[in-house]
Formats: sequence, C-alpha cells, structure tokens
Amino acid sequence: MVCQNIYLILSHQNKLKFAIMKNDFVISLVWNKKGELKKDGTAPIYICVYADGKRKYFNSKICAAKSDWDLKKQTVKKTAPNANQKNKVLSDLKNKVENYCYKLTDNGEFVLDGVFDCIYNKTDNTDFYAFIENYLATDKIKSSGTLRLHFATLRRLKGFKNELKFKQVNYTFVEGFKNYLVCENLKNTSVIQYLKILRSWVLNAINKGLLKENPFEKFKIITPKTHREFLTESEFKIIENADFSGEKQSLQYVKDVFCFAVYSGLRISDILRLTPENIVEKDGETYIIITMQKVKRQIKLPINLLFAGKGLALLRKYYNGKEYFNRYTHAYINEILIEISKKLKIKHISIHTARHTFATILLNKNYPIVNLQKLLGHTDLKTTQIYAVLLDDTVNDNLKNIVW
Repeated sequence: MVCQNIYLILSHQNKLKFAIMKNDFVISLVWNKKGELKKDGTAPIYICVYADGKRKYFNSKICAAKSDWDLKKQTVKKTAPNANQKNKVLSDLKNKVENYCYKLTDNGEFVLDGVFDCIYNKTDNTDFYAFIENYLATDKIKSSGTLRLHFATLRRLKGFKNELKFKQVNYTFVEGFKNYLVCENLKNTSVIQYLKILRSWVLNAINKGLLKENPFEKFKIITPKTHREFLTESEFKIIENADFSGEKQSLQYVKDVFCFAVYSGLRISDILRLTPENIVEKDGETYIIITMQKVKRQIKLPINLLFAGKGLALLRKYYNGKEYFNRYTHAYINEILIEISKKLKIKHISIHTARHTFATILLNKNYPIVNLQKLLGHTDLKTTQIYAVLLDDTVNDNLKNIVW
C-alpha cells in the first residue's frame, strides 16, 4: 500500500499550491506557468512533474482566467464556462501521467524527460479515443455548445464500444454505431448530429496520417427532407402551462428553453451562445442582438415586445452571472423534449419546432411577413413564405375535419 501525504510546495510564481507526494515524484497542476495572458485574459494550465529537484511541464491546452482557477483544489471553478469538461480533461491527463510514472518507477525506467510520452502518444498511437480526448483538450472548439456536443458524442461512442483502436474504425463500425443510436430511440436529427461529429474526427485523423481509409466514403449520412413541424397556439399553451417543478430538474429547464425559443424565434445554436453582451437596452426597449451561427448574419430582436416580454423574464430567471441557457447540448435537449411530449401526450417535438411555432403564431396574428423575415434572419422572402403555406395547409385540414 502506497502512503499518500499532502505537501505544500512553492511554485516558481511564489504561490502555494497543494500536491500529493507519491514515492519519488510529485504531480501537480500549474496555472499560467509563463506569466503571460492570452488576449481573452486566460492562460493555459500545465501538468507539472517534480522529481529529484527538477520539474517537467506539459501544456494541457486547457485555458482559464485567473478568477476561474481554484489554486487550492487545482481545478477550474464550477462557475467557469465548460468547467465540467475542462476538469474532466485535466483529471484524465493527470491520472494518465501519474499511472505512467508508476509504471516507469516499477520497471526501474523512470526518467523525468520521458514522463509525458504517454500523452504525446509515443508509446501507443493506436487508441482512437485517446486521439479524440487529446483533440478536445486543445481548445480549438470555441463554441461551448459545440464542445459539449463533441463530449456527448464521445460518451455515446464509449457506450457502444468501451475501447476503440484506429484499425477498428471502418464501415462496419460506423454502421454499427448508427444502429446503436437508433436502438437508443434517439430522434433522427440527434443520430445525424452524432454521426457528423464522428465524421469530423475521422477526417481529422486522416489529415494527421493516423487513419488510412475513410469509412464515410462508403457510409453516407442521409439527411431526410425535413417536415416543418410546428405547434398551434393552443398546442403551445399546453407546454407553456406545464409545471415540472416537482420532477427532475431537466424537465422544467428544457421546457423553459423550448418556451424561450418560441418567444424569440432563435435557433438553439444561438440560444446556447447568449451572453449579456447580446442583450442591449435602447430607446426604452430591450433587444437581443446576435450574429447567427448558421448563416453568419446579425439579427435584432425586440425581446421585451415579443410575446409580452415572456422571453425577457426567462433570461432573468436563468442568468448565472455569465450566460443564460448553456447547460445542456442540442442533442440532449431534444431527448428531454421527447420525454416531455410523452408526459403531456402531445405530438413529438424537437427544439427546432419552437422556431417554426414562433413564425406560424406571428403570421396567424397577421404580423407582416416582410417583418417576420427580418426577425428570422432570412435573406430570401421565399423561405419565410413557407410558413404561410404551412398555415394554409392547417386551415384546409381543419376545414376537412368539420362535419357540415
């Protein structure tokens, strides 16, 4: 049994930090080793191995602001953006280095210069999951919502196959993963999202020379022609009036996210990115001003006027000091919406149903279609006119159901 003792050691920046002394080496995490901040005010977190009076550092590529770094616990504070994901990567890297150091020590091969070989993949470059985790640790993905979707995809992959080597990433594997997702009763949109993320990792591995063949050359991700599902105002009222406060937290939260999407007409990709910088007070009105992620075009929404300001109330309810609705991924929100649909005994909905509902409710209230085009951020009026066609179809269906 190895004895573990807590030591206080002094870093090069003359700051105290905790580390666990095991055998002849100390592994710790160091924020801002070089004493230089990036333009966004953050600095990288390094893994430090101390042995025989010397230190060796590895840049984890995980960055945090000084106010977001807990020096005592050596973790990113829970209130920081993407804290759970960043701490998971840091913990995994630290454990990997620690285990490798023990292995070297047990074999009598411990050399400080080689302690990070396990991260650099000098010992094993066949692990596909290690490649993905290393990629996610680089902070190349700037959108926190997209990053969470990548981590969600990784969890799904590991649920399908616990270990995965590059040589196993072939057409059969991708086909099996797709079937696994379908058997999990996920909506087609969620299945497609996960497959597209997997495809991006495969292409990245091919570009780095780690994978020779692309299974997606034969496996095609088929995106079916979408039917613009929407709720009538009376159908939406069922969701709006639902109260899940006595049940699991995710139900009430996702219900409110759906309602906000109806109140604003925003896509979920933009809702997840909302920060106080997007909320602007001008001439007595409150606007959401945001450049839409999908089409890179700015829109301006008078959120206090839409739906009697109910969206503004939800912004205030969920503001955590930094952001608003950045708790769950797009895919997970859709999963919870399926659960909500079943509980309320209404037709199955996705988060994008909310945007369609926003448009049809406004048109039904005789809101000018040209103005609706601006709120939705459409460049072509023909795109907006699709919603008018949907209303015509609904009117005809209702007429057909009348017994004259």
